[in-house]
Amino acid sequence: MSFQYIHTSAKRGLEPGKSGFCCVARDRDLPPDLIAELESQSRYTSDSKGGHPLILRYRIVTLRSGVYHILSRIHESGTDYSKRNNHIAHHLAFPSSETAGLPNPAAILLNWRNWREKWEEPPRILEPFEAFDLQDIESFWATQTLPHHFQRVIEDGTAFTNVFEIPLHEEKQLVEHLRRVLNDLPAGQRWTHPFTSCLLPTDQPQDFAWSGMLENITLPYEVAFDSRPLTPEKEPAPKPSEKKLRLQATQQEKNTQKPASKQTASPTADILKKAPVVEIPAEYDHRKRKRPPRRFGRRELSRSINWAIAGSALICVALLVFFIQSHKTNTLVHPELNSANLAAKSLQAREEVWQAFADAGYPRAELTSARATAGFLANVGEDAPAEIIAFLDQLLSPNPGSLENGITVPKKLIRKEGNNYSIPLSHISYPNLAQLALIPSSLVSPTLQLAANDTSPALTPLDGLPTGTFSPDAFHASIDAYLQQESFPYQSLDPQTLEALEAYFAQKQAALENSQYALILDIPEPFGLDESASYLAFDQQELLTADSPLSLAQYLRELFVNQVDQSRDFALQSTAFQDAIAPLRSPSPSSPLDTATLIHEALNLLNLDARNREDSWIRIRDQWRATFVRQDLMEQTILGYTLEALEAAKRRLAETSSLFSKNQLHAYQENQTRTKKAQSLKQAAIQATSEKDWIVISKQSTKVRTSLP
Repeated sequence: MSFQYIHTSAKRGLEPGKSGFCCVARDRDLPPDLIAELESQSRYTSDSKGGHPLILRYRIVTLRSGVYHILSRIHESGTDYSKRNNHIAHHLAFPSSETAGLPNPAAILLNWRNWREKWEEPPRILEPFEAFDLQDIESFWATQTLPHHFQRVIEDGTAFTNVFEIPLHEEKQLVEHLRRVLNDLPAGQRWTHPFTSCLLPTDQPQDFAWSGMLENITLPYEVAFDSRPLTPEKEPAPKPSEKKLRLQATQQEKNTQKPASKQTASPTADILKKAPVVEIPAEYDHRKRKRPPRRFGRRELSRSINWAIAGSALICVALLVFFIQSHKTNTLVHPELNSANLAAKSLQAREEVWQAFADAGYPRAELTSARATAGFLANVGEDAPAEIIAFLDQLLSPNPGSLENGITVPKKLIRKEGNNYSIPLSHISYPNLAQLALIPSSLVSPTLQLAANDTSPALTPLDGLPTGTFSPDAFHASIDAYLQQESFPYQSLDPQTLEALEAYFAQKQAALENSQYALILDIPEPFGLDESASYLAFDQQELLTADSPLSLAQYLRELFVNQVDQSRDFALQSTAFQDAIAPLRSPSPSSPLDTATLIHEALNLLNLDARNREDSWIRIRDQWRATFVRQDLMEQTILGYTLEALEAAKRRLAETSSLFSKNQLHAYQENQTRTKKAQSLKQAAIQATSEKDWIVISKQSTKVRTSLP
């Protein structure tokens, strides 16, 4: 049994919710793991000059469901629905047990009549008559002359790997060459050598015995051009020919003669070996004679005295230079060293005074003298003390507006102990600190926005923070206290109302996320309507639209009849069509499936064959057929149950929404929004402690400022 799979770009794929490059047709019984494999093999690449190669590929894959021999034909197919370049990938997959009675894979790739060039139909399951059949293979085999660079890859019955460097548009000729090569192999080996007409960047070259390579396609790997034997089945080695046996015998004779020639010695070597050895006496050998001892005379004494005088003169000159340099250093450099030492000692003394001021908790009584010290340190490049003095002056300012807007905290003032950050200031010296909260600057705006819409809150999000300190745990506790205060309308909701609200939103999410309802809810799209015309339409408060009928059959009747009445299309004026839709104009009770079937039969009466595929009524007819018509009776019955389940889901939503008022719904939604913001704030607080910018701000601040210090 063979399997087919077709992959291209489409506005709607075979699987619900998929579009773009996806599966548009396949066999019904295709195993899931084979579907995933064929989808991954459907990629395509144009060359660097915009050329479109033809991919004719044969691979062998081992999956959980079995071993498959896959034939793939991939090429460009014009433009898709969005006017972008498109390609189509058509795959045939055979189980290993099916390949015995088939032609070789190259012959099927070249001569099967049912390879798809493009796909312009709606997505569907392929019919049984479209399956692979040997009768669809052309009996005429191409016999044209092939290029000379298609080297043979079989020698003495053994196949060898090879990579063919070919220009564009010779892919089909390469596969024709491989078809002839495979025909020269035994029948049992014709399906054991994978190949491809063109290597793509997504291919693995080791998966193929033979492959083509285009010069204008850049590959992310190096292709090995060395040939190696392919032995899928062990066969007896061929016997050497008579010519090879004669060559081997001649070579052995040459090897036996070479050692004999090396044993012959030259006459000169024999004469040298027979020459006599002459011994030289020791008293006549100059290498063994000893030199007589040299005497110390007048000449040697004069030379030694001269060397001693020269050395003493050099020592005197060196001492003179040393004393002169020492005198210059004592008279010129020493005053500068003294001045630098005095400046360093003065700077160190000021730093010690400032450090003592910091260790004492920056007392207010010593602020005046500390200000002078900070000015001195600022002149030598240390700006941190001056920044701290400016911050302390702002804390003592009587203007409450500065506390509402926040004051930037100098980086050197923040102290860290574990996950706790604090300002080492005394509340006695700085009483305004008691009403301020220390917080990272990135958290200020999101925290104040949390309470931006509250009219009269009893607590603010910053009220629970301890004075002058910050930690993620304390921030979480402050946010929780703010959310649980009784001034919010949500806290006054009774348990029954809360249960109804939660059930309503759970039912709504389940209905909208049910994939079986997706096509039915998308019916208004071909009619040119938006989401507000859907069967499950909601207003701004997330309640069901008031004028939308609960009956799905009534909804379908009104949707179709209104479109017919508003249209001026001449084809809709035919007597047969008007008679077919006459039952829809009377509100007779019927099931949703019966109503949809009646509309489908009426649409089939329209004469639309000569129109463009983009015509509105053709799009309505095709969408209606894909949504409400199934070829299998069991599937059509299941569709009827699905329509009834969607109608029941909407009725449950309407019944549940009647258990609470709009004000109660608003309070619930407001609390949900507030809770989501609070959760994101808690996560941000953990990361914000790694920042260096901090602010002290009034705990009673509730309005977001346009700018922060």
